[in-house]
Parts: sequence; C-alpha cells; structure tokens
Amino acid sequence: METRELWEKYEAEMFKISAYKLALSTVEFDAETIAPVKGDAYRNPRVSYLYGEMFSLQTAPEFIELLEELSRREDLSFEQARTIKWQLKDLEAIRYVP
Repeated sequence: METRELWEKYEAEMFKISAYKLALSTVEFDAETIAPVKGDAYRNPRVSYLYGEMFSLQTAPEFIELLEELSRREDLSFEQARTIKWQLKDLEAIRYVP
C-alpha cells in the first residue's frame, strides 16, 4: 500500500479517536462546572464506556500495525514522521497501564 493511502487510513482512525476525546472533554467539563451532582450515577458509567471504546480504537492491532508501518516509511514529511513517533510513544504509555 502506498504511503499516501496509509496516511489517509491513519487520519480516518484519528478522526474517530479525536471525536471520542472531544465528547469526553465536553462531558468532563460539564461535570466539573454546571452538571448536577446527582447525575453522576447516570453519567459516570457512560463516560467509562466511551473511554473504553476510545481505548479499544487506540490499541486495536490493526491501528498498531498501521502506526508501525508508517513509522518505517521514509517518504513521510518531517511533521508526519514526528506525529507517528509521538503517537507510538503515547500508545506505549496507555497500552501497558493496568
């Protein structure tokens, strides 16, 4: 597969992950500011579910393989190569957390 195609696949996966991050940060901000405290029992299990789904996307074997393949490509731009390097570093930080 060409590097361009791999990069587009990476961007599509990152779009999904960033959507979860946006939703979670919005819910967390709301919970810390104006959300009723009594809503915790309803909200917390759903937030945990969203975190689990995001974690599954971030640690999916296909996504890891994609990152590793991109990290071996020499025709990435400097910014792309740095992004993949950071993404792999972040992956290692979350992958082995108990």
